[in-house]
Amino acid sequence: MKDGKSIGVLRFPCTAAGAKPMYDLVSILEELFERVCVISGNDAFKEFDFSDDVELHKVFHPSSRSTPIRTIRFILTQIRLGISLLGAKDVDSFIFFDANPLIIPMILGKLFKKNIHLILTGYPATRENIIPDKDDDISSPFWNLYLSLSDGIILYTPRLIREWDLEEYRYKISIAHRHIIDVDNLKIEKNWKERVFDLGYIGRFSTKKNVMGFLKSVSYLTDDGKKYKILLGGDGNEKERAMDFIEKEDLEKYITNTGWISRDELPYYLNDLKLLVIPSYFEGLPNMMLEAMACGTIVLASRVGSIPDIIEDGKNGFLLDDNSPQSIKKGVMRTFGHEYLEHIQMNARKTVETGFCRNATIKNVKRVMERI
Repeated sequence: MKDGKSIGVLRFPCTAAGAKPMYDLVSILEELFERVCVISGNDAFKEFDFSDDVELHKVFHPSSRSTPIRTIRFILTQIRLGISLLGAKDVDSFIFFDANPLIIPMILGKLFKKNIHLILTGYPATRENIIPDKDDDISSPFWNLYLSLSDGIILYTPRLIREWDLEEYRYKISIAHRHIIDVDNLKIEKNWKERVFDLGYIGRFSTKKNVMGFLKSVSYLTDDGKKYKILLGGDGNEKERAMDFIEKEDLEKYITNTGWISRDELPYYLNDLKLLVIPSYFEGLPNMMLEAMACGTIVLASRVGSIPDIIEDGKNGFLLDDNSPQSIKKGVMRTFGHEYLEHIQMNARKTVETGFCRNATIKNVKRVMERI
C-alpha cells in the first residue's frame, strides 16, 4: 500500500497512559505508509522509540488547577497543534486519535483542505448523561460540529455506534481497532490458583473509570469476613479520595497499592492476579482488558463500550449487571463460584491471540485505510 504515501496522526499531549495506544497506532501505519507524521507531546514520546520513518512534532501542554488558566492553556495548545498540522509538509490526510474533540485543529485542517478521519478513543460527549470529571475539556459542547466536519470516523467495534449515539454519522463510520497485544511477552506464566492476589483494579483513578465503586465493593466483600488479597495499581485525580476511603474503611490490611505500573512490570503483576475488575461507566476498548486476558487473568467488566463485543459472559470472561458496588460484589462472588475458571482463562487467551495479535490488527487497519 505504501507507494510513497504519507499520513499524519494528531493527539492532544497525553500522559504515559495514552502513550502506548498511540504508539500501537503509529507502528501499524508504519507498515502501510512510507512516512508517518506524529503531532503530540508531554509523555507521548517518552516510553517508546519511533523509527526514522516517523516524523515527530512535539507540543507541550502545561497543566493547571485553576479553571480559567486551564481553559486558556487548553485553547493555546489546540492552536499550537493546528499550526503543527499545517506545518507538516506533504501530509494531506490526518488521523485525529483522541478522546477529546480537537475542534481548533479540525477547523484549521478543513480550511486548508486536509482529509481528517477520527479514531475515537473514549466516550464522545454527545449526550447529557456524562459524568463530570476533572479530566474533561472545555470543548465537549462542540462534539457534534467536530464529528460533522470529519471526513470519516473509525470505531473499534459496531456496538459503539449505538452505545455512543452515532447513528446519524453511520454513513461515514468504518470499523477497525488499533490494539496490538504482544502475546509473546504478555502470556500465561503462572497457574491461576497459585496467583497471589484474588482481585484487583489497574488503571486510571477517575470518576469515569469508577475506581471508587470498586473500592466500595471491596468494603462490602470484606464485611463477609473473607480475607481477600487485593491489588490496586494506577494513578489519577481520584487518588487522594481513594486513599482517604481506604484509610477510613480500614482496608489497608487487604490492599496492596503499587502506584502506577510500568509496561515492563505489567506482565508480572497480571500473572499474580486472578481477577481484574473493570467497573467503568464509559469505555472504548480498554487495552488493560486485553492485556489481562492474554496473561490468563480473568476479567469482570462493565457492559459498556466495545467490552460486550469481546467478552462473552461465562465463556471468556464475565460481565457486570451494572456499575454499582453491590453489583461488583455480586459479580466477584459469581466469578469465584464458577466451576470452570481455567477453561475461561484459556478462552480469553485464545480471543486475544486470534483477534489482537500484530498481524491480525495490521490486516484489519489496512482494509480500512485502503477504502478511505
